[in-house]
Amino acid sequence: MSRRIHIVIPDQVARELTDLADAAGESPSTLAATLVRNEIANQGSQTQIRKPACGSRRTRLRAPRLA
Repeated sequence: MSRRIHIVIPDQVARELTDLADAAGESPSTLAATLVRNEIANQGSQTQIRKPACGSRRTRLRAPRLA
């Protein structure tokens, strides 16, 4: 079973992801899914996970952008 998850990344990271995907002959979404899946698998039994950098208070309260 699979689930769709929307992940927002900065423009620079999106450009790098697109470049990597082009070089691998994959779509950016397929490569992103592979990278996320591999990183989660690599975490294994590690209990300490880094928290994402916090944005401003306004950013946290703003509703996500719907496409």
